Amino acid sequence: MCKQDKINIKSLFEASFDGDSQIVSRLSKKQICFLSCVFVVLVFLGGILVFLFADNKKNEYRLAAENVSLNISNQVDQLCFRTFSINSTVADLILLDQKNFENFQSISERILPSYAAADCIQIAPNGVVSAVFPLKGNENVLGHDLFADSARSSEA
Repeated sequence: MCKQDKINIKSLFEASFDGDSQIVSRLSKKQICFLSCVFVVLVFLGGILVFLFADNKKNEYRLAAENVSLNISNQVDQLCFRTFSINSTVADLILLDQKNFENFQSISERILPSYAAADCIQIAPNGVVSAVFPLKGNENVLGHDLFADSARSSEA
């Protein structure tokens, strides 16, 4: 290739991009600075939007977890209330018929199915279990001193 051919190729190359170079050369330094600032502000605003979106999602997950824990807490509370209310029900019925436990079995038979959390009903005057319903499977509980049992003395 001769020198003339190199110049022609170079001039053709420059001519094809002449339009773009004129656009850049027409922008002043102020305009370039302004466009750069607009770009930076848009990137900054985009970052803020991404942060707010992520923070919103985090709050949604936190609220969902809080809702689940409140539901479980309410269920446990209701279960405890139902379980402990059987004690007052049986105590009230026995007070009506002082020291006569003849009706204990029939009363317990009707009451126990209403309290799903309880598997048996016991009467323990002075901490000694004297009656239990159902008796089948709980025979070993009769005569047990709850106050002497270190595992149960605090509850008794």
